[in-house]
Amino acid sequence: MAWATLLSLTSCISGGDEDYQAPPMMEKGTEAPDFTISTAGEGEAYTLSSLRGKYVFLEFWASWCPDCQSVTNRVTYLFDTYASDNLVFLGVSFDHTQEELQTYTTEHSMDWPHQWEPLGMKGSSIAQAYNVQWIPTFYLIDPSGKIVKGSVEVGEMETILHDMAEDF
Repeated sequence: MAWATLLSLTSCISGGDEDYQAPPMMEKGTEAPDFTISTAGEGEAYTLSSLRGKYVFLEFWASWCPDCQSVTNRVTYLFDTYASDNLVFLGVSFDHTQEELQTYTTEHSMDWPHQWEPLGMKGSSIAQAYNVQWIPTFYLIDPSGKIVKGSVEVGEMETILHDMAEDF
């Protein structure tokens, strides 16, 4: 049990390096890589290209990650406050099982679409495309498909959503 706890704590970062520094985020104005997100258990699919004309808030996370758990309520608040026809929230989960994902999202009212990545962060093509090396990682993508902001800090995302609220 202690080994599983240690693994969970160090797995929020790539490699578990104590001297780890936050990964470089995709720069503002960079073309966001297209993706397909198929929702867990619902069978709906979203592509970035099909969401042109809308802002997209993209969250990479896992329910076993302490950093992700600590920001769940804030991310849910952001969804409840800012989600609209012009701002779509999508999650990419690295949970160990689809059941863990569904249980956690239900218990925490995370009512936006989530894709389960069974191969984890390192095996996920979307995580690789977005240079995800730490979870949680967040991106805001503009209606033309360009990066507005990428961060591992939910507070930075909250500020940008607040500042841009009239656009949504």
